[in-house]
Amino acid sequence: MKDYISVDYYRLPEYPDEEIYLKFPSYSKFVSRTFETKEEAVSEKYITDVVCYKCGRTLRKKIRWFLANQKVYLCLAVCPEHGPVKAKIRIKKAEDGSLYVVKTAKITDEEGVDKLLARREEARRKRVEKNKLKRAAKKALRS
Repeated sequence: MKDYISVDYYRLPEYPDEEIYLKFPSYSKFVSRTFETKEEAVSEKYITDVVCYKCGRTLRKKIRWFLANQKVYLCLAVCPEHGPVKAKIRIKKAEDGSLYVVKTAKITDEEGVDKLLARREEARRKRVEKNKLKRAAKKALRS
């Protein structure tokens, strides 16, 4: 239990040099400073970079970041030394209404990779269905 510490999300970092980087035995966690919009947060390269928590290497993405739901982005990268790394970005709302990011990275196995692929396919299917409904609604309004 001593290997794991909790993070105080009530006093968030205000500047990039105050951001929190934590390394645990089985995963890593990053807590960002606050941002005004979700787009502003995910446009920062250091937030979307995936780093192997065991060796510290910046990894090449096998599956780019995709939106799993309104507040969670998922990604799969591969470490040449440690294998597939699953990363998750959660967008959270601070007390003052601004947004901050909690990014976690964890080494995964083939089953985890398959689950991530299925989740990406499900998100894609839902997005296509939603877009079809929007187009049908616009077409109905024009008629």
